Amino acid sequence: MIMKINRVGILGSGVMGTQIAGVFANANIPTLLFGYQEHVKKDLDKIHTFKPEALAHPKQASWITPLSLEDDLAQLSNCDLVIEAIIEDIDAKQALFKKITPHLNSEVILATNTSSLSVNQVGEKLGKFKSRFCGIHFFNPPRYMSLIELISTKETDGEILDNLEGFFTSELGKNILYAKDESGFIANRIGVFSIAACIHHAQRLSLGFDTVDALTGVKLKRPKSATFRTADLVGLDILKHVFEQFERAHTNDPWHHYFKTPEWLNTMVGNHLLGEKTKGGLYKKEDGIIKVYQPENQSYVEANYDIDKSVKEILKKDTSKQLALLKANEHPQAQFLYSVIKDTCLYSAYHLKDIAHSTRDIDWALHWGFGWEVGIFEYWQ
Repeated sequence: MIMKINRVGILGSGVMGTQIAGVFANANIPTLLFGYQEHVKKDLDKIHTFKPEALAHPKQASWITPLSLEDDLAQLSNCDLVIEAIIEDIDAKQALFKKITPHLNSEVILATNTSSLSVNQVGEKLGKFKSRFCGIHFFNPPRYMSLIELISTKETDGEILDNLEGFFTSELGKNILYAKDESGFIANRIGVFSIAACIHHAQRLSLGFDTVDALTGVKLKRPKSATFRTADLVGLDILKHVFEQFERAHTNDPWHHYFKTPEWLNTMVGNHLLGEKTKGGLYKKEDGIIKVYQPENQSYVEANYDIDKSVKEILKKDTSKQLALLKANEHPQAQFLYSVIKDTCLYSAYHLKDIAHSTRDIDWALHWGFGWEVGIFEYWQ
């Protein structure tokens, strides 16, 4: 029997929290969206402007009720599921949980949507709610990315995760992976490393952001947004935060130096060039022309997505033949792809036992969470 969830509470009315509320609203589930009183209604109104669209139809917004974190927490008592989706700061999350727990019913399922923090640490002060607490990690944009990672703590009631899996698959049409409580879990641990490897080798081989995206998008059987356009969509401030979190959390990682935040990223965040949400990041559009950021002088030039002819021919071949051909090709674009793919294969194999239950889980995480048509172990095989 599928667990029934009659009302959901979302804590945090930022871009991710609002979009998660939209996922439940699309399934006609009453959803309470909590934010700061002065802007929660405006935050909800923005749901109609998101690209891609967060709602199946504008009228689905009627299933979401904007409420105040200051005055309306008593309404949490009627929620069967409460998901926290505020900033990636463990002190802020724990402070919010301390504030809301007096208002929860004893049968509630309480969760964090953290993408990089330890779920055990986030929930360590929850007292009697520890057994009702877990990680529920949605991927951006949550309406379209089918993956949800479920993460238990040392004290999570296992039946809760089983029930959540049944609900998310049957009622929301999601794909579920059980992840270990390691920073980045499965999909982000490998996907973010792939981004870090792209940055590392692009700098080594003097390739621009636009060239990297031309190489790592649809021609590699990955999303059109590729690497750096994806970073713009997610937010460069978020990328910087994740890099910093990974650099702190994975000090013994042989690839630890890959997660050092590049200076151009620090500069862009400092200048509030955060990507799509500020209408300017690694890319921006001016007079219908897509321009790409030049870190050496902090300017923009028209993007150039040309790929070397020999590399283009290699990427047309069966994936089982590509790696050897890329290795043998001396063009910087070929060497870039070979290096990034090789590093990601080795990284995934090295960390497999710590982050996932099987190679299949890593490949499915990249399929469902990052939109890769070919998982890294599939490619390697």
